[in-house]
Amino acid sequence: TGSGILAFLIKYRKPDISVTGYEIQEEFFNLAVKNAEINSQFTGMYFENMDIRDIPSRCLPESFDLVVSNPPYFPAGNGRLPTKKSRAFSRHELNGTLKDFVEAASYMLTIGGKFCLVIPTARFYEVCKYFKEVNFGLRRLQFVMPKEKEKSHLVLIEAELGYKGNHKALPNITIHKSNGEYSDELNDLFKLGLPKFNLND
Repeated sequence: TGSGILAFLIKYRKPDISVTGYEIQEEFFNLAVKNAEINSQFTGMYFENMDIRDIPSRCLPESFDLVVSNPPYFPAGNGRLPTKKSRAFSRHELNGTLKDFVEAASYMLTIGGKFCLVIPTARFYEVCKYFKEVNFGLRRLQFVMPKEKEKSHLVLIEAELGYKGNHKALPNITIHKSNGEYSDELNDLFKLGLPKFNLND
């Protein structure tokens, strides 16, 4: 959950839901707790200092309707490891693999529950293999381009536990124009914020 920012954004859109954030790094866990104390208008928010690999031993199965994750992008041993410990933990699989995150989500969700995540495009077929192993079906898919005319570097995925149908391919998102400015769609998001997007779609 990091500092809790995504948890707060989801709570903002759906005030009546309960949100629990899991964070392995104590410094970020403490920051998320502090943010919850500062933003006391958001009730029903909880944070736990925990490794996602310990979820089956510390949580009841089928306890959630939605799991959202930004798992580490790089497998252990791949790429240059950042010297800053917190950044290394966030970007490299030093405390759980992509497969661990998928398995944890399948344990936490009820049938029909959704798992939303962002991963490098290069790992798309890998995660699809893990989905199949634990009965996730691909619901929605959206590729992210860092710049106009460049290849996708990230992919946004919504999977559903027990889903057997076809997935919906959403229009690609481009972050920057060729001149380096933000794209129109990104500027719209910055101006209008989350209310433009319906999480029920």
